[in-house]
Amino acid sequence: VYLEMRRQAARAQLLFIDDTWSLVLEVGKKQFTTGVVARVENHWMTLYLTGADAAGKKVLELLMAERPATLPPPLQMSDALSSNFPDPLRVIALLCWVHARRQFFEIKDFYPQECAPVLEAIRLLYKHEAEIQRFGLDPTARLNYHQQHSQPALEQMKQWLIQQQEQRLIEPNSPLGKAVEYLKTHWDGLMGFCRHRGAPLDNNPVERILKLPILLRKNAYFFKTSHGASVGSLLMSMIKTATQSGVNPFSYLQTLLENRQELRRNVERWLPWNYHSVLRM
Repeated sequence: VYLEMRRQAARAQLLFIDDTWSLVLEVGKKQFTTGVVARVENHWMTLYLTGADAAGKKVLELLMAERPATLPPPLQMSDALSSNFPDPLRVIALLCWVHARRQFFEIKDFYPQECAPVLEAIRLLYKHEAEIQRFGLDPTARLNYHQQHSQPALEQMKQWLIQQQEQRLIEPNSPLGKAVEYLKTHWDGLMGFCRHRGAPLDNNPVERILKLPILLRKNAYFFKTSHGASVGSLLMSMIKTATQSGVNPFSYLQTLLENRQELRRNVERWLPWNYHSVLRM
């Protein structure tokens, strides 16, 4: 079932990725535990992948091994670390507005006049997203709504910052200058939600699912071997995906064991969102 989940995630339209760390005694150092949240048709699934490589390389290897060449590149949401995009042609890069906002929020007490327009524009962006959710707009209507309401305010904010720079009102090497450069450098990735249907605004879904390996790390401290770390990631993936599907993880895993012979004949039917219908047959 875990291998089928990997295959399905590689075919996803949208991926959220991020890393935390795990200690593996066998290798004598910390390794990355990558969280991947994938939208597969109308379902959500979570994969955890533990190993020496960071999130971008793990996801690239997954796509190269499992994604059919006939499918277009998936949307990939992450922070702006270059390691998240080892091969930009394999994914459509989306960048997180929460990370961009943090650049300005953390210095707003020192630069209140300069940061206020940025924080206000981002506030309006999330206000518009909340209105979209309230109206129940489909992905196409959502895209049009953001293009009409969010994009002009954000572009105006960006131009104001550029003018401040050109008038030498912002010191390039100051924290404010670095925040402005971050925004300018990553603008295309941040504005992906205005170009692609269904593109999210931030990486919050994967930030939330990384709480599970962090909790495991606090309780268990470490893995003894790399194999043990992989088994831990496998079990966490199945438990979290079952929870996302509204399924009791214990009952689900027990059912898989009880029906393991039937499961092998058609694994896809035993994914968390399908298996109840199989049991009713």
